[in-house]
Amino acid sequence: EIPEKYRADALSDDFLKGDKKGARQIINSGIDFLEMPEREGVTLLIDKQLLGSIILSEAAQAALREAVKSRTKLTIKIIAVDKVPQTSPYSLQLPTPEEPVIFVYKGIDKIIPDELTRTVFVQAGLFHDFSHILSKQYDAVFEKEQNQRDVDYTLSLLNQANLTPAVYIKNIKAAGFNSESRYMKGIGGGAQNRKKQDEE
Repeated sequence: EIPEKYRADALSDDFLKGDKKGARQIINSGIDFLEMPEREGVTLLIDKQLLGSIILSEAAQAALREAVKSRTKLTIKIIAVDKVPQTSPYSLQLPTPEEPVIFVYKGIDKIIPDELTRTVFVQAGLFHDFSHILSKQYDAVFEKEQNQRDVDYTLSLLNQANLTPAVYIKNIKAAGFNSESRYMKGIGGGAQNRKKQDEE
């Protein structure tokens, strides 16, 4: 069971998506970044608060490999924050083409204590955010299509990690993620479809 004090922080509505003034204050607060090697013209700057138990650098690189379609020089900052909105646990991206930023809840290792689940969830979340930033698309049609790509990518990661979708879903639900979301339903449905294909 996830301690309530961590869940309350993660699910706060204090930090709202689109609050560019608050976001700018965070971005300009003297963050110590780790610069990852450039890949396909994209450089990741990762807040060092997100390293260590979160294994974010490896997850970020893997997610970027999956998402990158850009040939334009681009730098994406990944910044730790104390709170993210309830509608988007536990990361969000701001559509600011001049300075793409992804905010990640720095207590995610406490929210999702299982390392395999956390690594898959972080990779899938960053893949989603990178895809928005690199394509510069944020509309509902793209979101629906991206959700299916997120599901397919997650199922592939689960297979590689030898982690069953049932356990993954259970752990994500315990972290407070909406079990009725399109993503969660897609993981469950996709797993059933793959099981049927294997049996045929």
